[in-house]
Amino acid sequence: MKKFSLSSAPLILLSAGVACVTAAWAAPAWAFTPFTVRNIEIRGLEHIAPGTVYNYLPIHIGEQVDDQKAQQAIKDLYSTGFFKDVTIARSDNNLLVILQERPIISSIKMTGIKAFSKSDVNGTLKGVGLVDRHIFNHSILDQVIHGLQEQYEGMGYYNARIHVRVENLPRNRVAIHIDAKEGEQATIKQVTIVGNHAFSESRLRGLFSIGAPDAFSFFTKNDRYSREKLMRGLEKLHNFYLDRGYLNFDVESTQVQVTPDRRFVYITVNVHEGNLYHIQSVGLTGNLIVPRPELEKLVEIKPGEVFSRAKINDTNSAIADKLGNLGYAFANTTPVPKVNEKTHEVALNFEVDPGRKVYIRRIEITGNDKSRDYVVRRQFRQMEGALYDGALIRRSKMRLQQTGFYDKIETKTVPVPGHPDQLDLDVHVSERPTGSFSIGVGYSNAQGILFNGSISQNNFMGTGNALSFSANVGGLGTAYNLSFTDPYFTPDGISLGVNLYRNDTNLSTLMVAPYQEI
Repeated sequence: MKKFSLSSAPLILLSAGVACVTAAWAAPAWAFTPFTVRNIEIRGLEHIAPGTVYNYLPIHIGEQVDDQKAQQAIKDLYSTGFFKDVTIARSDNNLLVILQERPIISSIKMTGIKAFSKSDVNGTLKGVGLVDRHIFNHSILDQVIHGLQEQYEGMGYYNARIHVRVENLPRNRVAIHIDAKEGEQATIKQVTIVGNHAFSESRLRGLFSIGAPDAFSFFTKNDRYSREKLMRGLEKLHNFYLDRGYLNFDVESTQVQVTPDRRFVYITVNVHEGNLYHIQSVGLTGNLIVPRPELEKLVEIKPGEVFSRAKINDTNSAIADKLGNLGYAFANTTPVPKVNEKTHEVALNFEVDPGRKVYIRRIEITGNDKSRDYVVRRQFRQMEGALYDGALIRRSKMRLQQTGFYDKIETKTVPVPGHPDQLDLDVHVSERPTGSFSIGVGYSNAQGILFNGSISQNNFMGTGNALSFSANVGGLGTAYNLSFTDPYFTPDGISLGVNLYRNDTNLSTLMVAPYQEI
């Protein structure tokens, strides 16, 4: 129970986390008597602006306040995470908001973290608000440290220890020190696969990028345990069996045993292979907008063959691409298997749904900070206002890559609101340096000291034109060369090249017969 006094005025208070009410004199008051707020006074702020409190406070001057509304105000202010303690009090008809702020982070220092890049760790801390000049919440720090410890164990650092120290500083600030003792990454001693009969254990172990040490482990680090690599290996194992007809294959359990000294790991994978299944029949149903024989040519899997999920996926992609080239951007093919458990056969049917034809309304290009817009657009074979054509879009991306101006090209279709038959095509390019510069110095008995240099720009001023200049200076003379190429001198792609050069040769120092150059 707390008591506050404000001159001789009576004071009633509610505090965060408790449902008690106190009066400055003996009275059985356990709740606010409803009153109309004449003024609001905020106390205890050091770093947070009063305006921030007013934004979250659900009480305003002139409103009537009761116990329920005061409790809601405490809840709203406390849920912001800015305060360690919130108290709502009344003095006459004045509302007092008494706050205790959480400290501000002054600095975060990390030492000993080597298994993760510093940028990744800083990005994680920033994502949860643990950065300089932000409000410090110890529970969030505890969650981050717990997650970091799990990451270490997932990478095989079972002896990793993380020590955290929070130093209190003046003006309600803290300095956070994170020190990691990583220790050695656990080494895999053995990987054992149990339950396999159709394929040898050595072949199945080859699907995993981790395993017992071998002659190349010093370079590949394949003997270092990683949960992520283990999961990728299990996924490859599952796909391996499904692509070879084992429809009911399952990884029943995976055991990772760590030795008492936490330095070595033994991995045991228990599998259930099931029976081998073959394809009984293959069918095509749905809205076949192209002749059936053309679609049947795209079916990769045939009756009598071993069931293969890879071939089924390839068939889905081939049919979707075929229809996509005809304007059906949302074409979908669904394989429907009917399994006969007695004969171990699968009747497979591909249901084709082409959807509706769509048109490209607009092509938006981003990321071309140096290149002019037309330099990108002239490589596109998919036109605005034309039917969507997946083949033309793929060809356009290939043409952009061949220019050598871009590292990465991404395309994404965006539906046009209110127009189900239209799409916008967003094209994002990541530009690469397209210029080069070189300079050299040499010496020869005939010419003495030689100087040479060159400078070139394949995307001059973002126009897509190439410009280069080179110079060679030596005892026998000088040579200069300036060249310019416009690859799209005409709209249909006829190029124009200009080459200017000058060579001055001094042969007086050489024993050569007179000659004339025409």
